[in-house]
Amino acid sequence: MMEVSPGKFSAPWSTVVKVISALVTVLLIGISIAVSQNFGVTIAAAVLPVVVLGGSALFTVRGFEIVGSEILVQRLLWQTRIDLGGVERIWASALAMEKSWRVFGNGGLYSISGLFRNRRLGSYRAFAVDPKNAVVLEWEDHRVVVTPGRPLDFVEALQRAGFDAAVVAGREKIEKQA
Repeated sequence: MMEVSPGKFSAPWSTVVKVISALVTVLLIGISIAVSQNFGVTIAAAVLPVVVLGGSALFTVRGFEIVGSEILVQRLLWQTRIDLGGVERIWASALAMEKSWRVFGNGGLYSISGLFRNRRLGSYRAFAVDPKNAVVLEWEDHRVVVTPGRPLDFVEALQRAGFDAAVVAGREKIEKQA
């Protein structure tokens, strides 16, 4: 997918997100169909799996846009704003989300989003679809991870916008994408 403008970045899904999304979608639709064939079961039991799919789809991450001092996370029907005011450090690392524990959120059904924790970052909020494309935004008291399709270009765009953004040497496996 080509970038629409210098401030807009796609959010391509990782293979893991694609596989989890496909398998869970088929499974939940199958459960819904099987349950609906059993006339002794309530309508709610047949509809619940479809509601889970719809709810998860709403929170998918479709892309990122840098606008002024904010990053807009493009969702299915809305945008989530990340205010960059007070950000102390921005860096890209393919290892940032490695060995993370989900505290609250979605671990792969159409996105990886919510609250997570690992030894490298501590607690953080993720708006992700491919952990290998991680860009970490650090404030004094919290961290946010986003996963634009071209993380190094994203970091460079933040640098051009006046933010202290860098690639942390020695820990990442991200290569400049042409």
